[in-house]
Amino acid sequence: MKISTKIIAMSLLLVTSLMANEAVSEDTKTVYSDTCNKCLDKAQTDRDMVGCLSAEASDTEKEMRYVEKSIVKLLGMDADEMKDAQKIWREYRDSECAFGLSLARNDEDSNYGGTAAEMEYMTCVVEQTQKRLEMLGDSEENADPDE
Repeated sequence: MKISTKIIAMSLLLVTSLMANEAVSEDTKTVYSDTCNKCLDKAQTDRDMVGCLSAEASDTEKEMRYVEKSIVKLLGMDADEMKDAQKIWREYRDSECAFGLSLARNDEDSNYGGTAAEMEYMTCVVEQTQKRLEMLGDSEENADPDE
């Protein structure tokens, strides 16, 4: 049975991502941008905070797309391979964050939901995306396009 190089590459990228996420300690804090911190400081309601976190997630996602393009250009990769790998990673991230919420909601002593759950989900998305950016940034820095 012939396994495509593309599938192997995407699998390795996903496994590397999972290992990187496991290697980060539980006490790692999310480092928000100055814009997000100012927004959170001004926020008067949970809904306002969700807006701040959503904007931060959007900004982090834009940064991710920039890094993806840089890596593709630097390494001469097939852009579709990076796109496919990142799509799989984003699905993993979103599932991981949703799973964390489902655990909290299924706790018998929990009334978890509403904007508190939205904040938790958006925080998870930002944290996971920052970890991925760090990993991709390390890959970009250590890349030798002449190899």
